[in-house]
Amino acid sequence: MSEKAPQRLRKHHIAVAQNASGRSLNVPIYEISDDLPGPTVYIQSSIHGAEVQNT
Repeated sequence: MSEKAPQRLRKHHIAVAQNASGRSLNVPIYEISDDLPGPTVYIQSSIHGAEVQNT
C-alpha cells in the first residue's frame, strides 16, 4: 500500500514588466507539493493575445 502525503498549493506572482501607467505586469506561479520522494515535473503554458500595446 502506498503512503499519501497532504498536498500543498501555493500561488504567487513574478513581476515581469511595468506598463506606461506604472502598473506591474505579473505572471502567476502555482506550486503543488508534497513530502513524498519521487520525480519532479515542470509544466509551462501560455496563451497569445491581450498584449499591452505601446501607443
